[in-house]
Parts: sequence; structure tokens; C-alpha cells
Amino acid sequence: APPTTNAAGVDITQPTDQGPTSSTVPPASEFEAPGPLMGVAVKRGRLAGVQEIENRAGVGVSLVRFFARWDTDLANTDLPELLAGGRRINLSVRPNLDNGEVIPWSDIAEAEVGSELYQQMEGWADAAAALGPGSYFTFNHEPDTRDSAPNGDAEAFVAAWRRMAELVRDRAGTDVRLVWTVTRGLLSSPERASWYPGDDVVDVIGADTYNWFKCQGTDREWESLEDMLGPSLEFAQGRNKPLAIPEFASAIDSADSGRRAQWIDDATATLLSEPALSQIEFVAWFNVTAPGGTWPDCVWEVDADPASEAAFANMVRRLVGAD
Repeated sequence: APPTTNAAGVDITQPTDQGPTSSTVPPASEFEAPGPLMGVAVKRGRLAGVQEIENRAGVGVSLVRFFARWDTDLANTDLPELLAGGRRINLSVRPNLDNGEVIPWSDIAEAEVGSELYQQMEGWADAAAALGPGSYFTFNHEPDTRDSAPNGDAEAFVAAWRRMAELVRDRAGTDVRLVWTVTRGLLSSPERASWYPGDDVVDVIGADTYNWFKCQGTDREWESLEDMLGPSLEFAQGRNKPLAIPEFASAIDSADSGRRAQWIDDATATLLSEPALSQIEFVAWFNVTAPGGTWPDCVWEVDADPASEAAFANMVRRLVGAD
């Protein structure tokens, strides 16, 4: 059966229990965002993690980046409650199963109408449509990374993206925007053209952007968000598309306890200044450390140090428009 709620008759736009669906703070919808929509990604997409951030900031976030695998049952996640709190969703679906099995992009591109795989594809398109107007859908974020290499090459990815985009557009029209999301490194490379599915099937160009510094055991320089945005903004502008930063964060400098807080303050100023102010549609802070334990020294959670926590609360309030 398709890994969606539609086939089971469950409406993912409604909460699944009687618990609280929003923080005890004003939702972002009560304010007018002066620039990019402010979003977050939290561990396992849990409502409690989002609410913790919102309560510290004193205001709701505008968007939640929600990750799912191909066999995720959305009815058994916190997605209904996140939606009920008035937040927009960027639903990001990877064609891998929970047991580690990979669905090749070529299989998706060539799936026969009526086949089990095609029904699953239709199910995800229906799930995207059920998110409602103002939502976002991403098929296989960061296809250019080694994590996605088992799914296929650039040509297969483009074909699979176009097939999924066709289904989402058929069911959601223009209500749900398609966000092609790659690493910011790809957008600095000539290889970006081979991974791009085409202007007709992309609404927003997404660039996951991190200040890794030395947390991967490298000698990378400390990089500001402003310094990293140039190639991504240039590529999006060249395609006449808005840019999104669906994941962003900064590592901690163990030799300078206040450096990350300053990075966040500087990033806030960058996002509220041109060219980012008018070109970036949304951003989402990745508040999850070391997925899978790969890079345990890459601490992204903002509550890891008080100064960063305070700077981040200020970022949320300013981008939402509460200050």
C-alpha cells in the first residue's frame, strides 16, 4: 500500500490526538515576515522539539522542514499536529526504506502506471497536496552527496524528479511549491547543470548551507552565511527562481565561546539585507546534531550554549516579524 494517509482514509491535515497542537506563544501567522520565512528542522520532526524552540523565542516559527523515508506512515508522525499549529511544511521525501533498502531513481522514472511503485509515488503526491497552499515538497534532497549515490547518477535523478514533479503538479497544482534541494557546494560547481531538472519543474532552488569549520576533522575556514551565499544566489537569479536555505547552521568554535552567537547575529543581519532579503524565500535551521553519529563534533543545536540560544531566539523573532 502507498505510504500515505490517503489510502488509509486518514486526513493528515488534522491532529491525531487531543494533545496541544501549538506552543503557548503567538503563531507566526499573526505577524508579517519582513524577509525569508523562518523555519526549523528538529529531531524526528517532533512537535515537542519545535515547541521548545518557539517557547524560547516567544513566537511560533513559520515553517518546519519535515524529513520522511519512502515507507514513512505520516499518520503516525507529528505532521498533523505541526500543521494544526499553523506552520508551513517543507516535506522532504527520500526514496529509501527504513530498513536501509534503496529505491533506484531509474525505477521511479520508469515505473509503470498502476504498478505498486507508481501507486506509492501517487501516494506521496497526494500527501504533498494534502499539506495545503503555501507548503513545499522536496524529492530526495542532496542527491549530489555520497548518501544518495546508491540511488543512481545525475541523469537518473533528473528523470525521477521530473516524474514526481508531474504527479505533484497534477494533484496540487501550484498550491505546493517544488523545492530542488542540493548542497551549496554543488551550486559552486560546474556539475550543477547536470543535476538540475529544469525550470519547468522547479519552483524554488534550495541550497543546504553549513559553516562546518573544523568539526569534521578538517582545517576549513570559519565562514559567514553571507560569504557562503554568493554562488547559490547567483545560480537562482540566473534561473529566475527564488532561493531557499532548507538547512543551515554553524558549528561551535571551542576556542571562542561567543563566536557562534555572533555568527547567528550576523546571519540574521544578512537575511534581512539585500540581496538575501528579496531573493530568499525561506530558511530552516537544522537543530539536529550528527545524524547517525557520523560527525559527533558537529553540534548544531542552538541550546548547546546560552549565547547561541539567545541569538537564535532573536533571529526567530526578527524573521517572523515579532520584533
